[in-house]
Amino acid sequence: MNFLKSALIIYLKKPLIIIYVAIATLVLTLVGFLNPLSSLVKLYSTFITDSITNTVIIISKEIYKIGVIPYIALGVLVLSLMLAILSGVIYSGYFYIIFKSVKKIKPLKNDIITGIKKYFVKVSYVFFEFYFMIFGFLALIPLILVPHIVILNKAIENNSVTFFNNTLIALVTGGVILLVILLILVEFTFRMPSIFFFNKKPIEKSKLTLSMAYWTIFGRVALFLIVLIMIGYLILSINIPIIVAILNWIFGTIFFSLFSIYMFYDFMRVLNKLKKK
Repeated sequence: MNFLKSALIIYLKKPLIIIYVAIATLVLTLVGFLNPLSSLVKLYSTFITDSITNTVIIISKEIYKIGVIPYIALGVLVLSLMLAILSGVIYSGYFYIIFKSVKKIKPLKNDIITGIKKYFVKVSYVFFEFYFMIFGFLALIPLILVPHIVILNKAIENNSVTFFNNTLIALVTGGVILLVILLILVEFTFRMPSIFFFNKKPIEKSKLTLSMAYWTIFGRVALFLIVLIMIGYLILSINIPIIVAILNWIFGTIFFSLFSIYMFYDFMRVLNKLKKK
């Protein structure tokens, strides 16, 4: 409740924080709404096979060849670098405003420009690490899914589908995927604010600060991720595209602005406890 109260106060005192995210989320929502690729993705299985599971196996066989892997790695590297630079431009000034708001430092008119000048390189670096780990892991997901698909297909052929080979393995596979993504998010959650709180060796100091309350932070970030997945699933289950787009914009604005404040708010809270010791 203290966090929500503090976030509301920050919104009221610095509405630019939520307005900034609202604009960025609106752009992404419009891109997703107008982009025909999203509708094609839903039908991708018809381009290859009649079965999504068979499609995953075929894709895995084709892309995880020794000659293809270097191109995948290069693609992940280039995409991560491009998005990191773009994110650095967009968010270094934004995070600087959040940092000053959480620290209750008097805001100035040129805070966004100052933030970009001072933190662009560091913010871009942290985003690069984040994107590289996320995209690198996502590139491995088809390979992770193959064992479950093979076991399930074999069970279907033998008419021996059970809770173990159908539901349990699916839950374990999904749990592993979510756990890895969660671990990456937890690291990102403390690395980003650290570069604003520390001038020297921010990455090393973020690890020390995170270690003081790792499982507490893990649980809170997990809660954010669960809320994101559940509400995102409910929104996507609606079959009216314009309603989905509007709800995505509203939810995305609230969620990501809250998460941005949370990163800095919780980092300062843990840091203050560390200083008292």
